Amino acid sequence: MQSPAPVPSVEADRLLARMCRRHALDPDEAADLERLVARALISPSSVRKKILALIDAALVRRACGDPTATLDAVERDLDEEVLLAVAKRVHDWEPGASLDGFGLTEG
Repeated sequence: MQSPAPVPSVEADRLLARMCRRHALDPDEAADLERLVARALISPSSVRKKILALIDAALVRRACGDPTATLDAVERDLDEEVLLAVAKRVHDWEPGASLDGFGLTEG
């Protein structure tokens, strides 16, 4: 079995620092997001863009003083994006549609 590709921590650190500068944040205030940035860098382009967009949104919220812009919140947002993407491919379903397409009914 092949070991996973090394995490590009130096590149992740640099990218996160640039993102922080753009939002006037101290990179130390976003250190918890470095692992997620590293994950984005080894992901396919479309996934990388989504992860980085969620991280950027969290940095904006942090710059505005939002205490809920945590790593857990970003990961939950990412999980939700993945679930919606899978649901759209597996089922003929759109967000906000009835749950009848899943054999369930609302109520």
